Amino acid sequence: RRLWLHPLLWASSLLIVAGLVLLHNWQTARTDGPWEIFQLGHPASLANWLSAIGLVGIGVLAINIFSLRRFRKSDYHTRYRWWIWIGVTALVSSLAVATGVHQVVARTLATTIAWSLPGEHQLFWLIPVGCIYTCLAIRLGFEFRHCRLAMSGLVTAWLVICVKGMLLFGYQLGMPGSWQLVLRGGSTPAMVALLGCIFLWYARHVLLDIEGRLPVRTPKKKT
Repeated sequence: RRLWLHPLLWASSLLIVAGLVLLHNWQTARTDGPWEIFQLGHPASLANWLSAIGLVGIGVLAINIFSLRRFRKSDYHTRYRWWIWIGVTALVSSLAVATGVHQVVARTLATTIAWSLPGEHQLFWLIPVGCIYTCLAIRLGFEFRHCRLAMSGLVTAWLVICVKGMLLFGYQLGMPGSWQLVLRGGSTPAMVALLGCIFLWYARHVLLDIEGRLPVRTPKKKT
């Protein structure tokens, strides 16, 4: 509930992401060859494992927000149940990041139908995942509309996802190759850290709402 802890947590997350990027740049210059654990684009990298653990934490946090949202007196339509699906999506995303199963399925489908259009096999997982994330982002936008801090973080996270998707499709966006590699690999832990902070900000907002410490919003009269 302490507000000063939130910027401290966000700053710590940024330092971790910056450290992962520095480790990546350090290991690429080694004469004895790169280390896979520090390569941002490697499936078994430290960045991937931290992202998987962070997504598990986000899933647990979403379930906690679900338990808090049940006590909001203004929710007459049980919209809080959406948080169960958000938690499940976070846990499934953690499994995909840790195992790369989405890449395996996408390659199998692309090989089966002899796919040769732009995007290669990436198209087979980017489109369904993008649709699911878009629906959840829109729903979260309605949920966060009274919490400006969480809303601004959600928009930033969505922009990060869009930039990464364009890079995976082969759009260079006028960036050097080294920048593209850092963005493709480093954007995932950065986005996970941002989403974790967003959910914490919103959890605090819900707690303040439950305690009656937020301004009461009177419903607009229909004309």
